[in-house]
Amino acid sequence: MKSASIFQTHPFVITWWEGDNALEDNKSMEYDRNNANKARIIYVMIDPQHGWTRNVTSNESAFKDQVAWLDGPFGSPYRLEEYSTVVLFASGNGIYAQLPLLKDLATGMKASAIRTRRVKLVWQAESSNEQLQEWMHEILSDEQLDDDVLDICIHAPMSAEQLEAHEYLKNDRIRKKSRCVKIVYDVPDVEGYLQHELKESKKDTAVTVSGHGQLRHDVRRGLIRAEGHDVRLFELDYQPVYENKHRGGTVV
Repeated sequence: MKSASIFQTHPFVITWWEGDNALEDNKSMEYDRNNANKARIIYVMIDPQHGWTRNVTSNESAFKDQVAWLDGPFGSPYRLEEYSTVVLFASGNGIYAQLPLLKDLATGMKASAIRTRRVKLVWQAESSNEQLQEWMHEILSDEQLDDDVLDICIHAPMSAEQLEAHEYLKNDRIRKKSRCVKIVYDVPDVEGYLQHELKESKKDTAVTVSGHGQLRHDVRRGLIRAEGHDVRLFELDYQPVYENKHRGGTVV
């Protein structure tokens, strides 16, 4: 690692943390929305661009036994726990920006310490990995969260050639993975999701998005058409730079 890198600043995404098990050990403890400050281990996502970030991701061994200085600013406080319904939209690596919000909301709902009573995550996945699956499983395996509280739809678009190779998906592209997770082999119908959630909520709703340009455009357009609803949009600090290559739309 070049020593000059200590004089550079690089914006990373804090995507997970460990060591904040106080709520699990003491259920009567007041919910602390800043519990990430007590973490022993922090995971960050590095989106390689040029220079130092490219060198780091191409040489993982250089990160072993290195000292890092983590400094702010740490992004905007969204305070999603103040909304009765929260809808999270992500595509590609945008899931890493949504994951800490999902974790924080799940922790608060588990402790019955926040206003939020329903969370919907819609993720157009490009790829996954074992670490991400492990984090998602940690959130979803909590039996204290009711089935109708947390709803996750993972969209895995398929090309016409791929659909030809999977005949059983032609008429039904939706597969239920677990009590809270559905896999959809099509791109998300963003406006359809928004219409459904806003209709069901009838209360204040927060919508967050971290995704490619087309996804952000679809979310904005869907909210413009949702007149008469108490809804607020948060576009997260991190947004993937690639563009969507799929067309279509399914809502679950």
